[in-house]
Amino acid sequence: MDYICVWQFLCHINNYMIWVQKKHLVLVDVLYWMPDYENVLQEFMWQTDDYVPKLPRIHKFLNFWHREIDAVISEVSVSYGNESKMRYTDFIKEI
Repeated sequence: MDYICVWQFLCHINNYMIWVQKKHLVLVDVLYWMPDYENVLQEFMWQTDDYVPKLPRIHKFLNFWHREIDAVISEVSVSYGNESKMRYTDFIKEI
């Protein structure tokens, strides 16, 4: 059996390409305003495993927040990767 992994995501097995999804540690930093405290910008940090780059679990969480929680999100930052090569992405600037 021929098995060669390239970039941890794409594998060749017997001349067939197979997409391998691997979860990565993702840090989500949400800045938000509560209706009761309009002058106070609050922060929520969450660390989870998710599939990069689509981030389905984080999308599900942010959609839940938008539907069910009264807090208004100001900014969301998402970072993922290992400690030496951490990537930062601004996920949402304004909702």
